[in-house]
Amino acid sequence: MEGMALSYGHGFLEPINLDDESLQLLEDRQRADTNYINIYAKVALNPDRSPKAQIADLREFISGAKKSGRTEVLPLGDIGLSIVGPEQYRYEIIEKIAAENAKVSKAMKANCEITIGGLEGRVQWERTAVSELTLYIPYGMEVSDCSN
Repeated sequence: MEGMALSYGHGFLEPINLDDESLQLLEDRQRADTNYINIYAKVALNPDRSPKAQIADLREFISGAKKSGRTEVLPLGDIGLSIVGPEQYRYEIIEKIAAENAKVSKAMKANCEITIGGLEGRVQWERTAVSELTLYIPYGMEVSDCSN
């Protein structure tokens, strides 16, 4: 499948390199003489095609994968969505947080001190639609010393 990358790992995925000694098969405790590895197939979304069609292509690729010997390919879980280099959006997110806090200050109709904490955290994301992610930095806001 064009544009596909295979990776492995937990949390932070690494590209598969067959010469890499850290790529290890895990022992299957439920079946004797059986090992496994979780491999993730990644492909960039094409904005010119429907997400459903792209997901169908990916599932078809996985189910049609050539197997050798006793190899099995078992799709696990749902299709995920991720982003490459989310930190590139850090300052855009911080600008939106600052604008939101300016609105809060204005809505208070008082001269308040607003303290923001947590902006040193990493950019995070969550899936909000089939092909959409919402990026955010978890933060806290404290409003104090309000005077009219």
